[in-house]
Amino acid sequence: MKPFNKIFSALAVAVALSGAVYAADQGAQIGHHGGMHGHGQPSAATLGLTGDLATQWDAINTQEKALHKQEFSNGASVLNDAISALNSPNVDLAALAKQKDAREDDRRTQERALRDQRLALYKTMNATQQTAVRTLMLQKLTTMQDHVAQMQDRAAAHAAAKAQ
Repeated sequence: MKPFNKIFSALAVAVALSGAVYAADQGAQIGHHGGMHGHGQPSAATLGLTGDLATQWDAINTQEKALHKQEFSNGASVLNDAISALNSPNVDLAALAKQKDAREDDRRTQERALRDQRLALYKTMNATQQTAVRTLMLQKLTTMQDHVAQMQDRAAAHAAAKAQ
């Protein structure tokens, strides 16, 4: 294999693994969408929340949706900026990496703040409401586990086909 192909393959594997780790981390956090963009948290009504709990839960959902909408709308410009930078012969890869890290740190800080709000709210729920939250989390994690298993099966089949 050519050196460039080895580097590209290693980079692709690193990106895929980091995505899987990120998704698993997100699935383990109350207050996040289980690492599956676009699926969001259930409504307060779905969880059987009423009154102030419902208002607070749905307010956190609204903040979370706004954060993801902002991430999505910024994604194209971030990607275009990275492509432009990489097309430059004098690109500073370390600076590019630091910019990416800063964006990720900012996003994670905002997501953690939402998670912490949800955790505080969870503590105020009664046992039935807490069970509803945990049940939905388990359903999301089980679905994620199924997706990971499917990806692993596809990767193994691809590796076996490539080895022949």
